[in-house]
Amino acid sequence: MIEQLQRYIILYADAGMPSIYDKVTNISVELSAKLALINSAQTNTAQQSKILLSMQQSIDLLTEQFVRASEDRSERDLLLHGTSLALIDRLELAFAKLISDEQLSEQLKYQLLASQMNILSAQKSMLLYVTSPDSKRSKDSRKRLYQALQLLILVKPQLEQLGKQDIAQGMIADLRSYKSKSSQIFRLTRGYLFIFNGVIAGQASEFSRSSNELKNISLNQRELLFLEFNQRVNKFSDTLKISAALSVIMGLFFAWYTARGIVDPLHQITTTLSSLSKGLDVEQIPGLQYKNEIGAMAKSAQIFKEKNNQTEQLLIEAKQTAQVLLENRQQLKLHQENLEEMVHQRTQELEQSIVTLKETQTQLAKSERMATIGNMVQGVAHELNTPVGLALTAATHIYSDSNIMADKVNDGKLTKDSLTEYLDSTISLTDSMSTSLVKAAQLIKSFKLVSVNEHQEHLQQFNLKDHLNNLLASMRRSIDKKFHISNLIADDIVIDSYPGVFYQIYTNFMNNSILHGFDGLDQGEITISAVIEGDNLILDYRDNGIGMDKQTQHNLYEAFFTTKRARGGTGLGMNIVQALVNDKLHGVIKLTSELGQGTQYTLTLPLKAQSSHAEVTSPETLSANVNS
Repeated sequence: MIEQLQRYIILYADAGMPSIYDKVTNISVELSAKLALINSAQTNTAQQSKILLSMQQSIDLLTEQFVRASEDRSERDLLLHGTSLALIDRLELAFAKLISDEQLSEQLKYQLLASQMNILSAQKSMLLYVTSPDSKRSKDSRKRLYQALQLLILVKPQLEQLGKQDIAQGMIADLRSYKSKSSQIFRLTRGYLFIFNGVIAGQASEFSRSSNELKNISLNQRELLFLEFNQRVNKFSDTLKISAALSVIMGLFFAWYTARGIVDPLHQITTTLSSLSKGLDVEQIPGLQYKNEIGAMAKSAQIFKEKNNQTEQLLIEAKQTAQVLLENRQQLKLHQENLEEMVHQRTQELEQSIVTLKETQTQLAKSERMATIGNMVQGVAHELNTPVGLALTAATHIYSDSNIMADKVNDGKLTKDSLTEYLDSTISLTDSMSTSLVKAAQLIKSFKLVSVNEHQEHLQQFNLKDHLNNLLASMRRSIDKKFHISNLIADDIVIDSYPGVFYQIYTNFMNNSILHGFDGLDQGEITISAVIEGDNLILDYRDNGIGMDKQTQHNLYEAFFTTKRARGGTGLGMNIVQALVNDKLHGVIKLTSELGQGTQYTLTLPLKAQSSHAEVTSPETLSANVNS
C-alpha cells in the first residue's frame, strides 16, 4: 500500500485535485490501522515490533509533511489564480486608460507600453515556472517586474503634472503588491516541491525498506515452520518404526485405531498442505483438536495457511494499485493538456502585445529622426538667409543702376565717367552676388546629401571625408565655437552605403558629446577618423569630455534612458544609433569610456552595405542630382 500512497502523493503534487487529497488521507489511515493490528499480534518478535514501530513513525511523519505541503500548494494556488490575477486586471485597465488619453505625449505612452510589456513578460515567466519550475524563469520574472516598476516611478512626475497622480500611485502600489505576491508564489512552489520530492519521498522509501525487511523476516519464519514440520514428521515416522519393531502384537491389536487416529489425520493434513500449495481454498485445517504431535503439525499447517492468505491479499492489493495508477495517469494527462492549452493561449496574447509594443517603438524612433531633420532644416534656412539676402540686394541695385544708365543713353547724357562708375559698381556687386550664391549652393548641396538620403535611403557610393565636411558645413552655426571638431578621415576612402544613416549617426554622436560629454566644460575636442581593414571600415569617434560611469555605459543603448531629461534629452539618440549600426548597416558598435577620460565609439562596418535596391548611385550621379 505504501507504493500506492506514494503514487497518489506524486499525483497530487502535479494536479492538486481534492479527490486525490482525500484518497491519500484514507490510505494513510488504513495503513496505520493495519500496522497497529499487526503490531498487536503476540507472535511478533522484538525485531519485528521495532520495525513496525519505525514504519508507524514514517507514516506519521509522511502524513504530517503531506498536510504541510498541501497547505503551501493551496496558498500558492489562491495567490496565483486569485490575488495576483486581480492585481494584473487592475494594472491592465489602468494602462489602457492612460495610453488612450490624448493628453499624454507619445514618449510617455511608449514608456507606459514598455512597462506593460515587462509586466506581461514577467507574468508569462511565472506561469511557465509553475508549469515547469526553472530558476532562470523566476529570475527573469523578478527582473521584468523591477524594470516595469522603475519605468512607472520614472514617469510618475509627468503623470502628476497631468493630474494623474491617483492613477500613478495606484499602479505603483498594485505593481509592488504583485511583485510581493510573485515572490510568495515562487517561495511556496519551491517549498512544497521540496517536501513532495525530498521529505515525503524519503519517508516513503524508509517505509518500503522497513516493509521489505519485515517481509524477509516473515519468509524466513515460514521456511523455519516448514523445516520444523518436516522434522516432526520424520521424528514421528521414526517413532512409529521403533514401536512397530518392539510391539508387533500391540501394533496389530491397535492397527485399526492407529489407522483411524494417526494415519488418517496425517493424510488429511498432507492433503490440506498440498491444496494450499496449489492455491486452492481450504476452510479449516484438520487435526487442530489434538493435543499431541498431530495437533502441533496441524497448528503449523494453520500458520502456513495464514501466511499464504496474507501473500494473496498483497497480490490483490498490488493489482488494484496498478489499476488506480493507470486511471490517475489518464486524469493527469488530461489535466496537463488543459494546462498547456491555457499557457499556450496566454503566451500568444503576450507575444501579440510584445509585437504591438515593438511597432510603437519603431514609430517613436521614426518621429525622433524626423524631428532631427526639422532641426537641421531650420538651421540650413537660417544659414541660407544671409547669402540669399545679399545676392537679392546686389541684384536689385544692379537693376536700378541699369535703368539709370538706360535713361542716360536715351537722353544722350551718357559720359565716360558715369559709364566707368557703373561698370565698377556692377562688377563689384556681381562678384559679391556670385560669392553669396556659391555659398548658398554649397549649403543646399550639403542639405540634399543628408535630407534626400534620410527619406529615400538609397544605397550610394560616396567619399566619406567629403560627406562629413558637408555635414559640418551645414551644422556650423548650430555648434558652439568653443567645441572643435577635427575630420581626420583619409581623402581616398570611398564606400557603398547610406549617407543619410551616417548623417544620423554623426549628429547623435555630436549631440551626445555636447549635451553630456562637455557638460560644465569651457571647451571640447571631437575627433573623427577612419581606416580600412579588409572588407570593413573602422570608424572612430572620440571626445575629451567627462566620460561615463559603469552604470551609464550599461544603460546607454536602452530606449528613453537619459541623464539630462530636464535639458531636453529624450533618451532615444543612442538607441537609434545602435539600431542603425546593427540593423541598417549590419555592423558592430563598441563603447570605451572612463570618468574624466572622455568617450570613444568604434564602429566596424562593411565597405559595401547590403541593399534591396539593384542600383548603386555613383558620385557623379549624386553631384548631378544636387546641382539640379
